[in-house]
Amino acid sequence: MTFMLAKAVGRRGLMVRRALFSMLVAALGILVVAGSEAAPAVSWQESVSPSYRIGIRDKFGDLGQYDASFIVSDGKHDWTKTIHVRNDDWGFVLFPDDFEDGTFANFNNVKYRWRATVNGKAVISGRFTLVRPPFD
Repeated sequence: MTFMLAKAVGRRGLMVRRALFSMLVAALGILVVAGSEAAPAVSWQESVSPSYRIGIRDKFGDLGQYDASFIVSDGKHDWTKTIHVRNDDWGFVLFPDDFEDGTFANFNNVKYRWRATVNGKAVISGRFTLVRPPFD
């Protein structure tokens, strides 16, 4: 009999604790909602543009410091950007962002060729295509 009574009180105690916990959670929720101000409506815009990152490096730093010129061409127009590079650091440019008049580059699947020159000598070259990202 004592076992059954302890079991009944244990269940009732558990039910009371659950009820108290539920009331506490509800009261905290009311305080949080009452204490917060309405957030202002925010209107977002997006800006997306294609770009191509080009980089070169004097792997062992043999030249020390040097100026690297990057020339990008679409066959009709050449864009040039010169940067200063130290030791074995990477020298990067972003086309069209870093180039003068780069905003006039064509993004409609035009094939571009690029080359990098150091001391007037072409050291590396390549090609790429910029594709305008789709908009929803």
